[in-house]
Amino acid sequence: MPYNEHELLKFLKEENQKIWKYYDFYKFLFLIENSSFHFTKLNEFEDPLEGNLTNATINRLRKQAKIDKKEEVEEFITSYKEWLDKGLIAVSCWCRSNNESYHLWKSYGNEKYSVCLQSTIGKLIASVENTKEQIIFADVQYKDYNEFDIFEKTKTNFIFAASYKDIPYKDDKELRLLLFSESNLDIIINLEKLIDKIILSPLMNPWEKKIIKALLKKYSLDNNVIDSSIPLKKITYNSI
Repeated sequence: MPYNEHELLKFLKEENQKIWKYYDFYKFLFLIENSSFHFTKLNEFEDPLEGNLTNATINRLRKQAKIDKKEEVEEFITSYKEWLDKGLIAVSCWCRSNNESYHLWKSYGNEKYSVCLQSTIGKLIASVENTKEQIIFADVQYKDYNEFDIFEKTKTNFIFAASYKDIPYKDDKELRLLLFSESNLDIIINLEKLIDKIILSPLMNPWEKKIIKALLKKYSLDNNVIDSSIPLKKITYNSI
């Protein structure tokens, strides 16, 4: 069974819990055209701390190292980063929340033609149940990377580190799907089991929404489409 939990990772399996994923429209088209999730390698994220050792961990290792072991510690830190740069862990990111998020529209769907896919944890699990690859579900834990020692209570484990993020990202409320893969990052899923609603960007004009709905009708998805619940003001400027 491709859906898995890991003993070191936290995951609250609330099957009716709403989840959200914000797409630019081209990435969403890839999803519905290919019925597949594209996973992103950890080392390709903007955040340089993704999956990395925390500052607190590095400081502890260096402080505890005996004089004749200091070189070994530096070699470990270097080798860890080299392993991370190989990109063997990839993720698909979702937001665990009961409500649509203005913050996430701005962060991940800030283009006019963006959409948000709403589903539930139960439907997400069902959508990957027949995939060949093993997928691990984890709720991201947010910690202050200057103070949190990521490997203080557990042995070095890359997948454990992949389930943590620095505290400035806590508003993402991220549910993360983790995949070990050197090459295949596009995972076939069951689209029919996944989609609950497709929400159109609050930035779209009415005529643009009609075009998007007409396109989604070709995929028999037009009945799932709704407008964003977030009202945005149309800013106009009077002539001087």
